[in-house]
Amino acid sequence: MVNVYFADEKVAKEYDRLSSSKEFADLFRFIQRAIDDIKAKPDCGVAIPKNLIPKEYIQKYAIVSLYKYDLPNGWRLL
Repeated sequence: MVNVYFADEKVAKEYDRLSSSKEFADLFRFIQRAIDDIKAKPDCGVAIPKNLIPKEYIQKYAIVSLYKYDLPNGWRLL
């Protein structure tokens, strides 16, 4: 079982706002599809080389790997 978490509460709140926004309905749908894809295959996307992972991410979120998931219209998730 794979759990998907947002980086912090602010990001989670913005995601929730998208769910009721007509202007960003497509973006919300893209993110929801990405979350489903990540749950099905956690390593989907492009792996970011470890030496390119920002030190701030490592310190703040204690991550050991990072993937970039491309969304339509130039949007992307990390």
